[in-house]
Amino acid sequence: MRLLSRPTATRWHTCVKRPSAALPPRVVVNGARAFCTTLAPSTTSTTTAKASPVPTSNNPVARPHSDETKALVHRLRNQAKYYATVKVRGKCYTVTEGDLIVTDRMVDLSLGDVLNLDAVVELGSKDYTIVGKPLVSTDYFTIKAVVTEHPVSSTVVTTKFKKRKDYHKTIEYQPRYTLLRIAKLDVNKLA
Repeated sequence: MRLLSRPTATRWHTCVKRPSAALPPRVVVNGARAFCTTLAPSTTSTTTAKASPVPTSNNPVARPHSDETKALVHRLRNQAKYYATVKVRGKCYTVTEGDLIVTDRMVDLSLGDVLNLDAVVELGSKDYTIVGKPLVSTDYFTIKAVVTEHPVSSTVVTTKFKKRKDYHKTIEYQPRYTLLRIAKLDVNKLA
């Protein structure tokens, strides 16, 4: 039997947390959609001046787009065809205009319903790509999908068994799907 030695004392001291008053102010950016700042409490200032309201993640501040961003989106807009990687119910699908998406059944939708797909991970063309961190801002694009069908797949048979136990079980089910047609995929003009 082998005994493991404990780490040396110097390793333990590297994990000590600093007091919160010693932390510098920090800026937290939540993707391209929301912007919030959190400031650490100040111990040196004793003034009672009225502070500006601090935006929170629940109340995002609309920031104007920079000239560089407008120029890059304009270049993407001048391309012939676009593609987008969208998230539908937690799964990513790379689509272009006119494509069909086969997803798991969406019970709350009926035929002909129009969906605005807002969760876009990547938007691009042959020459240019916008990658979201984690999502692309909805100011850049418009994607609409139409529910076209709620098909039922053929029967899937699954067999379970346990060896030497005389246990056999057969499970049959029919997966249900929803078909979405991408009706519109467009890059917006930034003002």
